[in-house]
Amino acid sequence: MLTPLPSYRSVFFIHYSCDNFDEGTQIFCLGIYAKDEVQEFCGENEAEFIEAYCHRLTQLCAEGLIPIHWNQNRPAYGAAHICSRYKELTGKDIELRYPNNINLAGWLIEKYGDDYISHPRLDNLAELNNLRGQSAENGSRTFFSNRLILLSKIYCKELNNKLKTATTPLSLHPSKPAKKEKEFPAFLVHQQRLKLAEGLKAEFSTEKGKAIRLMIEALKDHTPTLIAYGDREKMALYKALKNYFSCNIGSYNSIFQYEYYPECNQESLELATARIDRILLHL
Repeated sequence: MLTPLPSYRSVFFIHYSCDNFDEGTQIFCLGIYAKDEVQEFCGENEAEFIEAYCHRLTQLCAEGLIPIHWNQNRPAYGAAHICSRYKELTGKDIELRYPNNINLAGWLIEKYGDDYISHPRLDNLAELNNLRGQSAENGSRTFFSNRLILLSKIYCKELNNKLKTATTPLSLHPSKPAKKEKEFPAFLVHQQRLKLAEGLKAEFSTEKGKAIRLMIEALKDHTPTLIAYGDREKMALYKALKNYFSCNIGSYNSIFQYEYYPECNQESLELATARIDRILLHL
């Protein structure tokens, strides 16, 4: 029997960003959204911000609040991974438990069925319900903060019986004209954008994840710039790339949730730029 969700004031929300599961164990940022406030735990000292996160989470649980998360119930993602990463860094154990926690992703599957929304479920569910997170900060952590707040908005929608899913009867969906998806060449800023798109497809067809992100950053930083997109268009760009390249370019998270810092990726960025320059020479 499905357990009813607790009231909004009885819960708090947790989320974090880390290396792609098959690439490493590093944690980039841990976040808590409680009492209408976002707290982010990140910085140069990974062990220290893990400690701060564990301390704050324990405080909230001691107050009787219940943690809500999205699939943090696996060895590679969740409390087990955070504790393992801390021991990897320090050689010491740290206690982190999610008492009475609710995996919202699993709860929604239990209620609506496995086909209630397509993958990536959190992003597609947010899009279907016209939800956008409001970042507490500007800069490289915008996407991370958005996803944390999206959890709370989806939770509120479900509490109020207003959450729409792919299995919701069409009569309950507001009617609106179908929106044509933007194709990859349309993101490019070049007189011969179609030829440039074909060149990029041929040159980077075997790349995925971080390498695709470096290609995007090289296009963006090129003089003159060769690509244009806003924060709200990242999912559209990912879908366009995936459809246009017709190969495995990696998951959305492995490309856009990868913490990119120019100063740490300068050499790789220069190599990607050189490959793009070769394409431009032959247009």
